[in-house]
Amino acid sequence: MSEEQAVKKAAAGKPAGNPDSGDSKPKKAKLPPEIHIRVEFCKGCNICVHACPKNCLALEKSKVVVVDAESCTGCALCELLCPDFAIWIGEIEE
Repeated sequence: MSEEQAVKKAAAGKPAGNPDSGDSKPKKAKLPPEIHIRVEFCKGCNICVHACPKNCLALEKSKVVVVDAESCTGCALCELLCPDFAIWIGEIEE
């Protein structure tokens, strides 16, 4: 391990020599957030489509649709900017 890597790990609060220090619990793969759309509330303004940094949304027949749910980061910009509360982001429960 280089000195630079050791400094970065120390700054992160992990001992440099032990990469497994920290949680002893196995980490679950994080699922993408779930994108919920109330089509009846959507007026097709396209704000959410333009706001999405990962291009997860598109406008079809004047309504928003999810085109790439796997790319969603859960940033919720679409939810925050929707003037009609037609879209919200929620975690998928296992």
